[in-house]
Amino acid sequence: MTAFDSAHPLWEFTLVEHVDGDGAALVMKLHHSLTDGVGGMQLALELFDPTPDGPTPRADPPPPAPEHLPRGALVRDGLVHDARELYRLASRQARAALPAVLSAARHPVQTRRDLIETVESVGRMVAPVPEILSPVLVERGLTRELDMLTVPLEDLQRAAHAAGGTLNDAFVTAVTGGMRRYHERHDTEVRELRMMMPISIRSATDPVVGNRITLPRFTVPVGEPDAAARLREIAARCRLVRSERSLPYTNAIAGALNLLPHAVTGAMLKRVDFVASNVPGFREPMCLAGAEMTGYFPFGPTAGTALNVILLSYRDTCCVGVTMDAAAVRDPDAWMTSLAEGFDEVLALGGRHRRPVWPLHVRARRREPVRSRRGPANLHRAPAGRDLRHAPARRDDG
Repeated sequence: MTAFDSAHPLWEFTLVEHVDGDGAALVMKLHHSLTDGVGGMQLALELFDPTPDGPTPRADPPPPAPEHLPRGALVRDGLVHDARELYRLASRQARAALPAVLSAARHPVQTRRDLIETVESVGRMVAPVPEILSPVLVERGLTRELDMLTVPLEDLQRAAHAAGGTLNDAFVTAVTGGMRRYHERHDTEVRELRMMMPISIRSATDPVVGNRITLPRFTVPVGEPDAAARLREIAARCRLVRSERSLPYTNAIAGALNLLPHAVTGAMLKRVDFVASNVPGFREPMCLAGAEMTGYFPFGPTAGTALNVILLSYRDTCCVGVTMDAAAVRDPDAWMTSLAEGFDEVLALGGRHRRPVWPLHVRARRREPVRSRRGPANLHRAPAGRDLRHAPARRDDG
């Protein structure tokens, strides 16, 4: 995943032709400063159409005149932007000061308690992480490896409902189940790992461009073998994180952190084990250039962690994209097998279900199947040329 050329726009689109014969793949690469996952789906509506015909093409506007900004000017603009955001926050707080003062006068004890809880919440958000919890996913490097899974959306929703959780709870539970199995394959047991879970704070009035997410880091259970019990505990921890008092102040905190040295802000993201993110996608089929889209797989930056797992729903399928730091994940096939098994155990909470599919036909190289100490992996590998949306499930006996 090569960095963007600073002399060009912060996006790249690459069309890959002759995929499985007459198919094609569009690789869209956007810098995260442009938008977040939810905003990216809104931007995608400018590219994709709900019907093969699509609307009448519009004439492209004339390109803007090129403008060269020296590095000093870019730094200055960035500092001015951060200062302006802090000023806007201070102005909003000043306008709300009188009601707050009146409330404090009427309820001094509650006001003091709320202030202390808010300060503690901000502290949890910005506190450096002391150590990596995984004894296996330790190293970090510059090489990335990408892979993907497909999971039936309806089956995953049914499993989440059966266990009393949400789709996101089921997704994180599947990832932690994969983590437990991956560590077992390396003869290591781990009780908890530290996860970064992007949370959208985007409102209906926010523009499509720009990041409107916060990145809380918290520990999640991994060693618990009971998927239902693990899901309930993960659901409780996720609810607690989503109720953090610091969330409304995310932009102000980010603006203040941008004024600090990179070594300080970098310590916030280091020593986190993995990222897990769930992005709502399209429920109806979408088309591009008259062809129906069969899958939409997301990949995100590892942000100093060992790997990033993103689930994006498209029609009746959960498209799961995995970005792995090759230095941390030395056995990518073992991890993908473990992840598929993690999804499979969660899907089983909802009863009869279809297996996750690992579409290896899109990979450039083939590897031998990874065998678990517990027996064959519950993984359906789709052969080349098959339509993954209708691939039959394989039931392993014994």
